[in-house]
Amino acid sequence: MKRFHVNVAVKDIDESVKFYNDLFNREPLVLKHNYAKWTLDDPAVNFSITPAAIDGRPGVDHLGIQFDEQADVTGTIERLASGKHRHHVQGDVECCYSRSSKVWSSDPQDVKWEHFITVGSSEQFESGEDVDEKLWEVKSSCCG
Repeated sequence: MKRFHVNVAVKDIDESVKFYNDLFNREPLVLKHNYAKWTLDDPAVNFSITPAAIDGRPGVDHLGIQFDEQADVTGTIERLASGKHRHHVQGDVECCYSRSSKVWSSDPQDVKWEHFITVGSSEQFESGEDVDEKLWEVKSSCCG
């Protein structure tokens, strides 16, 4: 199964958690002081919120696809490389309280995309690797 991923940068985590709890009619699967994630089945979406990025602008931070199989991540990497699209591969990384394998890319409008497989949980929010220097000038609030 593939699951669509949306991360929204918000002004106030607590206020936003209350709103999305009511909107989705459920509590988040992961709730930390700087992160909340709801995993919905209908529609199939991994929806997360984080504090607004370094520039302070709230709104959609990045989009993505969460896969069940590493082969899907590998296939995405191969397609991005063969199409000569900007991308950055992160092998085994801890971010957003998960351990993941992922690839980041951006479309021609600089919309950030994260394609990943989650392989476990983590107590760490941010990774030690700075993806943004390689792809984007504005730091992502998650995994950057």
